[in-house]
Amino acid sequence: MYADTVSSAASDEEKKRKCYVFDVNGLKGPNQFGRDTFFLCLDGLHGTVVPHHSSDNEMLYVEKSRNQLINGPSYNNYQCNKNNGRGMWCAALIVNDGWQIKDDYPWY
Repeated sequence: MYADTVSSAASDEEKKRKCYVFDVNGLKGPNQFGRDTFFLCLDGLHGTVVPHHSSDNEMLYVEKSRNQLINGPSYNNYQCNKNNGRGMWCAALIVNDGWQIKDDYPWY
């Protein structure tokens, strides 16, 4: 697991956010976002999980629809789509789906 915080230029709310990368099976492959690796942030001000919905080049929370999480658009290809995305928004999709991996999950 890797943890990071936001930059010193961030707002007070952003400074209280801690972000983590979870690899559910450790060093065993494929070590790929959306498959076995997920990115989530914890909001220290409100004590809530903040899925990585960031607006690509910002750490600000930007709400995205389920369709946007899967299909984008995303400047950095963060969408949860094994055909044209990097999978960074897959944890957000799982949270959006009520902490479930639905039958149409894009990385099956």
